Amino acid sequence: MTDSSAGPAPRLLHMVGNAHIDPVWLWQWPEGYQEARATLWSAVQRLAEYDDFVFTCNQVVLLSWVEESDPELFAAIREQVAAGRFVLAGGWWVEPDCNIPTGESFARQGLLGQRYLREKFGVTATVGINVDPFGHNASLPQILRKHGLTAYCFLRPGPHEMRLPGSPFWWEAPDGSRVMTYRIPHEYCSPGGNVAYHTAKAIAQFAPDSATGMVFYGVGNHGGGPTKANLDNIRTLNELGSFGRLELADPATYFSTVDGGDLPVHTGELQRHAAGCYAAHSGIKAWNRRAENALLAAEKWAVVGAHLEGQPLHGQLRERRARCIARTRTAPRYRLHALPNTTPPKPGLARVAEPGGHAIEVEVYEMPAQHVGSFLALIPAPLGLGSVELEDGRWVKGFICEPHALRGARDISAFGGWRAYLQSQAR
Repeated sequence: MTDSSAGPAPRLLHMVGNAHIDPVWLWQWPEGYQEARATLWSAVQRLAEYDDFVFTCNQVVLLSWVEESDPELFAAIREQVAAGRFVLAGGWWVEPDCNIPTGESFARQGLLGQRYLREKFGVTATVGINVDPFGHNASLPQILRKHGLTAYCFLRPGPHEMRLPGSPFWWEAPDGSRVMTYRIPHEYCSPGGNVAYHTAKAIAQFAPDSATGMVFYGVGNHGGGPTKANLDNIRTLNELGSFGRLELADPATYFSTVDGGDLPVHTGELQRHAAGCYAAHSGIKAWNRRAENALLAAEKWAVVGAHLEGQPLHGQLRERRARCIARTRTAPRYRLHALPNTTPPKPGLARVAEPGGHAIEVEVYEMPAQHVGSFLALIPAPLGLGSVELEDGRWVKGFICEPHALRGARDISAFGGWRAYLQSQAR
């Protein structure tokens, strides 16, 4: 016989230890760079001290900074990732604004983020996390699914800003793609000590019959993460049983326990938080568009000299996985000069007023965005980044020579390109 006096099973709280970091909010990026290192060191130390602790990390840029600045810490993180205790979530390069950017911008977040996780750790994230954005556009479920992310966590808009059919719920994009979605109750970060009030506030936003849920804890916004006091207090609260059973976990573990068959469905945007903030900062929208357009152009490069296939610096393109997509000519508005005293020999390209220009042979390369910066760092003066018009009217990035360096340099425009000039010199 069963004991009819036994009550329902105690509520299970999945306590998600995390450390939200705003890399450049109210501080300069070097400070955020250092805070990423300090916070992740703290997380690794807590993992060594508490056998049941699990740390959830999102924003891939933080890991890339640690790889660059602290190889010892990066090796420790890789070891804990392999052990399943340092959990890689999010899958995106940063937590972006989720309203303003173009679809291509969101696509690149996951492309670069998940690629990095796979290359450095041998895994990819399965849960998307954007706790801090001020709203979420309606197409995100489609993009998340294409990134291999089957679930999603967010905070804003809160219950006072938008009523939802429940949490968790299925969030459906216009194309029918769905992700299981959880609105974080109360806050994504907590005080550094006692978390009882924080946990109570979170539970207050649960549905009355909710048997399980997630509570995010850890010092956040400017980093920090779960503290010893947090972890000791969670153990105490679990022993007291006032909130039910508390387990240190990660979002993927929680979502694996949810039966999605009966979850309600929400279609459309998740809006709106801080109404008017975009109008008050309209410059941000304009700058974002300019940056996106520049990035799309910057990934296509026209080379005219030592970077051409078969030339001495072509290896710099191969090392960055650049791919030749066209062999063509510039519009007939350029002149080419052989620059003196350059090693290896290089030409200088300059745009001139019509008439008097020539069509110059170029090769156009497509380069992964993450390699653009290191490639630019290799380009010496007097060459500088500019835009080059091709014969079909398109514009791509290329290297334009500073005018002062052309004084006294031989004009080789009549050869039509650098290769033809070099061949003439070899005869």
